Amino acid sequence: IVQYYYVYGVRPQFIHFDDRSRYNFESVAREAVELDLTIRQKNEWLARLWNDAQQPWQVFFGVDGQPDFERIVDAAIRRLSNFHTDSDDSQAPVIELGRRSLDDLSMSELKIADADLYWEIRREVESKSRTKDGQYRCARTQFTSRNRHDFEVDHIVPRAKGGKTSSDNLQLVHWRENRRKGND
Repeated sequence: IVQYYYVYGVRPQFIHFDDRSRYNFESVAREAVELDLTIRQKNEWLARLWNDAQQPWQVFFGVDGQPDFERIVDAAIRRLSNFHTDSDDSQAPVIELGRRSLDDLSMSELKIADADLYWEIRREVESKSRTKDGQYRCARTQFTSRNRHDFEVDHIVPRAKGGKTSSDNLQLVHWRENRRKGND
């Protein structure tokens, strides 16, 4: 506060907590929707609100913050205009996504869609790639390590070329080799 007074030479303006309902963007947006203003009228109305001494929005946004103020009010107006209060028999729109079988998904997509199947396939691929002494072996470079985090599960036939996500089309590859090879 002292620094503000030192820089600007005036006391900073404070907003009391009991006045905070006056600074609700949803109520400003609701008023704009009820007034049913054209774009030009809305811009003039927002400029009047911005410059109104009774509602000092500059305290929140700063002197140059009018574009931010207008953007936030516009977003609140869009939220209100997209909100439907129809009768109880209204239903949310049903979005039909294209259905894909699980073996058409990448490993990361499979982990989201069916985590149990993901871990089952991953464990199967890892067990196929283990040596007798318990180390993991890269299918391409024969690099071995006890740390499974050194390896990634990779498609033998890439998905881009019709390969499926199944344990017989997956191999354990060292992460550096996987980056190097790409979609070979």
